[in-house]
Amino acid sequence: MGFVGLAGVSAGFFACGEAEPESPAPRLVILYSTCTVNKDYLSPYNRKITFTPHLQRFAQGSMVFTRHQTEAGQSGPAFASIFTGTQAYRHGVYRHPTKLMDEAYLISEAFADGGYETFFWNGHGMASVRLNYGQGVREENTFDRRLSADDPKFLEILERLESDKDYRAFVLTNFTTTHSPYAVGNLAQFHRLHPAETEGLDEEEFREYRAIYNENRRQLQWNFPETIERLQLSKDEVLRLVRVIELLYKSRVHHLDVLFGKLLGQLSLYGILDDSLVVFTADHGETLYREDRPFKWTHGLALMPEALGVPLMIRSPDPDLKPGVYAKVTRSIDVFPTVAGLSGVTVPQEIDVEGVDLSPVLRGRQPPPDLSAYSYVPFAIIPKKEREMYTLHLKHFPSDGPEQIWVSIREKDAFYRWRRLDGNGWGTEAFDLASDPAATRNLFNPDDPHHREMEKRLRAYKTLLVESCYEMYPDKVRHGPGLPKEQIEALKELGYL
Repeated sequence: MGFVGLAGVSAGFFACGEAEPESPAPRLVILYSTCTVNKDYLSPYNRKITFTPHLQRFAQGSMVFTRHQTEAGQSGPAFASIFTGTQAYRHGVYRHPTKLMDEAYLISEAFADGGYETFFWNGHGMASVRLNYGQGVREENTFDRRLSADDPKFLEILERLESDKDYRAFVLTNFTTTHSPYAVGNLAQFHRLHPAETEGLDEEEFREYRAIYNENRRQLQWNFPETIERLQLSKDEVLRLVRVIELLYKSRVHHLDVLFGKLLGQLSLYGILDDSLVVFTADHGETLYREDRPFKWTHGLALMPEALGVPLMIRSPDPDLKPGVYAKVTRSIDVFPTVAGLSGVTVPQEIDVEGVDLSPVLRGRQPPPDLSAYSYVPFAIIPKKEREMYTLHLKHFPSDGPEQIWVSIREKDAFYRWRRLDGNGWGTEAFDLASDPAATRNLFNPDDPHHREMEKRLRAYKTLLVESCYEMYPDKVRHGPGLPKEQIEALKELGYL
């Protein structure tokens, strides 16, 4: 059953018609999926950025996706959508940590079935082997650490690829260097290489405001106004704090760029780069400081464009995939089928991957589809015992059940959101991201038929998430069989199934 009305075009969109000519399969495929990357801090997405030169160089030989959206601003659900090509009502991860169901079919399983030896460097605790995110990878090929360019096992893979031209490997990694609390480890190097970023900020001031951030991080994230009042910070002091925290984040993005650059350097050294399909993406973005944002220096709570819009860059050895910019909306669920399609890996027909295989589009053989990107706020992000500490969070999420889920839809540059308004119940918002990329001006008009239709779709999507969540977790722990029959029929009547 295709979820056409809500999830956009089904995975079978390109299944019909003439068979495609075969393209050479890459010998090495790397899905480099990191965590908490605000793409506005990457030079391929923001020309003002100077501290990500390796990603800039990589982008010049890649397809850069400029309207790529994640399913959720939280790592467990987001990585589940990337790895399975499905959304929460199928993969079952509504919050983390949640064990991914055994029935899920992962991209690593598809590549294992397609003749690749699979490896998983699972450096992210919320999407780990322990939580079943490593299906399709043998135990001896899983590693509880971040993938680095000089990792002995990685070098062993490259050596075999160099000596055995028939060998093929799939490398999956997830990790974070840019998640809060933003670390200070490589700040000296960042200052030395990019002094303009730290100009006018002395060391004593930096230490003072970094200490304020470290000691009050969660309160600043989830209870900002009261925390600023409690700390008695003036407007000028808030701006100084904001600059220090942003500097920390920038230095971590720079560190990520260095790590990725070293990895690419190893591929070049071993002569395998031109035979490799390399994908750079992230689970979700990050909201830094904006006055209008209720939650700062975090990602999973408010469906902000900067938390949902994530980087995606694909470098392929396929001569038909030319470097360039892909400007249509794409989703995290499209990564699995597209990477498989570019690698000549076939997903079994009985596997219902929701994402679209965009490989025919990227090869210039099909027109790009108009897709709808659906996202939601996972519930119960803050532990129940801590909730009373954060009155701002309680205002927006008064309880911890799935009824508190917020939802959004992006179509082209139109962005719609169904959320709890500030103390005034639930309501719909509409934004034009072309003219208002930060989504600050609500354009929703209840007299506009299209806006009313989008509101109906938002509410139907939320209903689907809530009902399927209760069905999967009747005791909030175990998995269940899926949507109840009456809910399926109700959604059919609305025209969304």
